[in-house]
Amino acid sequence: MKSKELKTYHKTLSELNNSFTHYNFIWEQFRIDYLEKIDLSHDTRMTTEVFEKNKVVETHKISMNKLEDEHLKTKSTLYEGIFVLIFTYFENYLKSLMKFAIQVDSNLLSIDSPITEDKPDKILIDKFFNRIDISKSELENELIETLDYLRLKRNRLIHKNAESISRSLRTLINGSGNNLNQYWNERLPKSLQGINFSSSENANFINWNILIDTINSMKGITFDIDELVINKLSKRKIFNQIVLPEYLSMLKGRAKVTNIEKLIGSFERFSKTEYGLAIDDEMRNDIKSSVA
Repeated sequence: MKSKELKTYHKTLSELNNSFTHYNFIWEQFRIDYLEKIDLSHDTRMTTEVFEKNKVVETHKISMNKLEDEHLKTKSTLYEGIFVLIFTYFENYLKSLMKFAIQVDSNLLSIDSPITEDKPDKILIDKFFNRIDISKSELENELIETLDYLRLKRNRLIHKNAESISRSLRTLINGSGNNLNQYWNERLPKSLQGINFSSSENANFINWNILIDTINSMKGITFDIDELVINKLSKRKIFNQIVLPEYLSMLKGRAKVTNIEKLIGSFERFSKTEYGLAIDDEMRNDIKSSVA
């Protein structure tokens, strides 16, 4: 079973992936069509001369011999922005998952509610686990350290005026980098392609392969977090509080059901498609009694 919040996050990751693959495709085709036929290093013409039919060329009026440098700057900005969004959307996933959990168990605290226990509670992942009452130790330590690394790298990219990476990030790189490399090289289908958790230099920049590794590792981390939450709440309670009510709400305004078995088949498809939940005989009986 999986939450809709997980589906939404993974869909967002796919859309981000499409954004930078689209950009790379367009630039490479531009290179094939134009730049391979032009000696950029000695071409001092303005873009307005070369691409005069382009309706927006006036907004990017530069010398042709500076076009490659501008491309590299744009690509760097795009990659860094996407990296920041990957982690920002992850934080949105945690907040949405907390709201989902509260729908299932109203005794849980909202993510912004204060807690009385003396626990680390400053960063969002700590707030999430504290309020959903799951110990961070139930998640593999490598996943927690990966989240710390990506969060600190995100902060590094946002605050680029700093001369060097933070002490926290350097400590993580030196203390856990090699182990994280080994962990993800074993877990990812194609191993790490760009991230080197043990390199301070690697923490300072973003490239295509680092983005791919970040997306793939975040998919793995959120799969595991989602599974922990589902097991904590119990599939039965999620069925009672979320899945069945949502399906019954969809039936409102429709003609009264006369073929119960057909209805159950419809619900099974809904449950499997939307939540990855295979229903059992007890759930089938609940559906029958709900529409009787």
